[in-house]
Amino acid sequence: MSSHDNETPGATHAHIAPISTLMGTFIALLVLTVVTVVVRSIDLGSMNIMIAMMIATIKAGLVAAYFMHLAYDGGFIRVAFFASIIFMGLFLGFALLDTSEYQDTIQWHETLKAKVPTEGSAADHGK
Repeated sequence: MSSHDNETPGATHAHIAPISTLMGTFIALLVLTVVTVVVRSIDLGSMNIMIAMMIATIKAGLVAAYFMHLAYDGGFIRVAFFASIIFMGLFLGFALLDTSEYQDTIQWHETLKAKVPTEGSAADHGK
């Protein structure tokens, strides 16, 4: 009689990652966090944001691969995960492309709002 006799048929078992893998991932995340802080203190101009985003992407990949166990899952789960990331990137990209179209309207509205007197000052002019 095995220890699996009383389990539900067809049930799957969770993957248990070795502690060395989890600790290695944790240490890598800590090191990358320190690198992010160090790079922030160095003035590289517009490259600072690019480097910070690359480090954040690497950190997100480590979390997804080892803490979310995508490194051990099948192909469909990986495809679904990466498809959702690509969709999110496209959605945000199109949204950011569209924001420049309304910048003139926002500036015009702020200029107009600055020229219109407030209710308290309009009452004072009437006296």
